[in-house]
Order: sequence, then C-alpha cells, then structure tokens
Amino acid sequence: MATKLCTFLLGITCSLSVVFAQDSKFDRSKLTFGGNFALGFADESTIITVLPQIGYNFTPQINLGAGIGYSYHRYKIDGETAKFNYYGMNVYGRFFPASFLVFQVQPEIYYSTRNLFGEKGSGMVPALIVGAGLRMGNVTAMLQYDLIHDDYSPYGTSIFYGVGYMF
Repeated sequence: MATKLCTFLLGITCSLSVVFAQDSKFDRSKLTFGGNFALGFADESTIITVLPQIGYNFTPQINLGAGIGYSYHRYKIDGETAKFNYYGMNVYGRFFPASFLVFQVQPEIYYSTRNLFGEKGSGMVPALIVGAGLRMGNVTAMLQYDLIHDDYSPYGTSIFYGVGYMF
C-alpha cells in the first residue's frame, strides 16, 4: 500500500510540473501559504503537530500544493506510555465550488518512530485524507477522514475535524 501511495504522490508531483510548465506566466500573487498547527494536552495524552504548506491558485476554485510536517503523540494507558514521532510530506488538492465551501484530498506519507509501551519500532505510514467543510476568509474548517487506516496512522479510524489557514 505504501508503494502505491508513493507512486501516486510522484504522479501528482509530475502532473503539477506539467501544469506549471504549460503556463509560461507564473503569477507569484497566486501562491498560497498555510497549513495546520495543533496542540492537544490532557491528563493522559499530548499531541503536537506542525504542518506548513505551499500552494498555487490555478483558478479561483482550484488550489493545489504540497507540504511537510511533524507530529508528536504521547498516550498514557494504565500507567504505561506510548510515544509516536511522525515526519512526513503531502500533496493536496482543494476545490472551492462556492466561496464558502471546500473539498479536499490529501495523500500523505510519514516515517514514524514509535515506542509502544517499551517496544520500539519504525516504518512508513501512508494516509489518504479526504475532507469537506467551510471556508471563512483565509480559514477552513473541515470534517476529514483517512481512507487507508494504517495501524500506525496518526488519524485513527474515526472522522476528525481540522482547522487550517491560507494566506
């Protein structure tokens, strides 16, 4: 599955290169910068995520881009601790059918190091995030879902919400 996701990411990157090459008038004003930043603290868990992204508005309705990210997760269960570090990259496509609506697809690939209650491990973790939500100016609020459900995914198997920004 990770090989298929990497091939898909490479294909998207090549497609973006072709699109940029076809438009000889690159307009810097259409660049977008943004991403997600998350902090979550509770008695038994800590989550810290930094995900900067850069994109390009090909039309007022279509924004494509890529990002890198880091995420740290720590959970305590019955006095035992599990820790995860995720280092990754993503590409994304966002579609705005109306000024206030947003749909997104975002393939991601992470290298994860983990310490699960004393057992250490590492490996590649793919994710394919789909989402839909609202856009309010430069802020998006979406319900999202990971279609791949890798055992070590930072997203779990439930629908989750995300708030992002673009400027």
